[in-house]
Amino acid sequence: MFTPRERRFLALAAAAAVCIVSLAFWYAVPPSPAQASSAAVEPLRESFRVDLNTAGVDAMTTLPGLGEKKARAVLEYRLAHGRFQSLDEVAQVPGVTQDMIDEWQGLAYVS
Repeated sequence: MFTPRERRFLALAAAAAVCIVSLAFWYAVPPSPAQASSAAVEPLRESFRVDLNTAGVDAMTTLPGLGEKKARAVLEYRLAHGRFQSLDEVAQVPGVTQDMIDEWQGLAYVS
C-alpha cells in the first residue's frame, strides 16, 4: 500500500504533529501562583507608580478611591500650595482621607 519512504514520511509527520500539540499545551497552561514570583511583579509595579507631584488627572485616577473630581482637587491643591513633601500631606486635600492614602502604599509617592 505505502512504500517504505512514504511510511517514514508519515511517521515523521505524525511525530512532528505530536510535538507541536504537546508544546502548544505546555505553553498554554498558566503558571501556578506558587511558580509566580513576587520579585518578577515588583519591577512592573514600580513602573506604574504615580508621583503625586508631577502626575496629571488621568494618572491620579488610577489610584484606589481617587476619581476625576478628587484628582482635580489634588491637582488644584498642588498648584495652590506647591509640591507635596510627603504622601501623608495629601490628606489635607478636601475629599482625600488617610485611609485612601494608606491604600496607595506602593502605588503612589511624592518626589
